[in-house]
Amino acid sequence: MKTHRLALLGNPAHHSLSPMIHQHFAQQCDLSLQYQTVELPSTLSVIALREWCDQFFEQGGRGLNVTAPFKLLAAQAADCLTEHATQAQAVNTLYRIDNQLIGDNTDGVGLVQAMRMQHMPLSHAHWLILGAGGAAAGIISHLLAEGALLTVANRTQSKAEALIQRFATNGQIQLFDGRVGRIFTGIFNTRGPWCEEMPANCQIAYDLSYSKSGITPFLCVAQAAGAEQCYDGLAMLVWQAAFAFERWFGILPDVKETTSYMTLGLQRS
Repeated sequence: MKTHRLALLGNPAHHSLSPMIHQHFAQQCDLSLQYQTVELPSTLSVIALREWCDQFFEQGGRGLNVTAPFKLLAAQAADCLTEHATQAQAVNTLYRIDNQLIGDNTDGVGLVQAMRMQHMPLSHAHWLILGAGGAAAGIISHLLAEGALLTVANRTQSKAEALIQRFATNGQIQLFDGRVGRIFTGIFNTRGPWCEEMPANCQIAYDLSYSKSGITPFLCVAQAAGAEQCYDGLAMLVWQAAFAFERWFGILPDVKETTSYMTLGLQRS
């Protein structure tokens, strides 16, 4: 049986659950995988990233996952971007077609599918998004397409304004006005560890990061602030990985079964 080479590029990367997830997908689909995590220097240039990717594929690599801080850089390194990656200007999945490096972004579709599986509101729900980087950009167009109303808050307001302008559509997305007492359906944390006061009241807290316990620092703060439902990013991680796997092999694995497997394996409460 041929062994297919995959890798995750990030910094850090070695903590990732992606190898476990993709190995489980491979078992479902009767494929043999070698999946490695690669930590590249955070100061990597576009040219250096492209050279690394070219060498990987020329040596028989099948596909690459990309995580922070290289999602924006990967979008610049690719020859072509899919519609989702173009909208986000960020890439989490790379593959080759006819010697062209293709960049895709499966974060947004992964999040929407995870939310559907978790029976969370989308259409006409008002979500606050914390952060204006590649992770936020990757989910916004999909949430807007589902009819959600979005407000973006970021430490650097100009960055949030630029992101909003890119996706502006019929008043569906706006800048956070700073009113801590505003009530939202839910809040997404897209910018990593969070240890500050919650900037808004909300019923649902969703952290795009994940932890083995299922409770991240952000979710601890959210629970203390009264959030009734708290979710980390494991289900989204599995879904976005499944769509990346589909890009590489043409097969969409059983996501619900893999999510259950990962939950049990992490002994999450």
